[in-house]
Amino acid sequence: MGLGSLPDDAPHAPPPAKHPLNLQTLLVPRPNSTVLLRVSGTSMRDAGIGPGDLVVVDRSLRPRPGQIVVARLAEGFTLKQLAQQAGQLVLQPANPAFPVLPLAPGEEPQLWGVALHVIRRLA
Repeated sequence: MGLGSLPDDAPHAPPPAKHPLNLQTLLVPRPNSTVLLRVSGTSMRDAGIGPGDLVVVDRSLRPRPGQIVVARLAEGFTLKQLAQQAGQLVLQPANPAFPVLPLAPGEEPQLWGVALHVIRRLA
């Protein structure tokens, strides 16, 4: 498999691949700390992440506000955007039907990993 570029605004024949492409290397830079997780809910719908999608999660990265993270809550695991509101860390869904989950000091869930990529089947 190779990596080329393809314009999406006009019909053209795909150009020949210029560089070899290894999806393992591209999607999983740190294999020892990376897992694939299947999404089962709709709380991240407006971020383009939906049921059945796979997320590539790197457990070695330190989560920072703005990143989409996997957090371990008392109820189980959740995928949300880590955000800061009024000086407090929160887990922000990307669907207004779901509540923002504040992270109270001393009660913070385990921030389990950082989502790097979403893999979705198109056909």
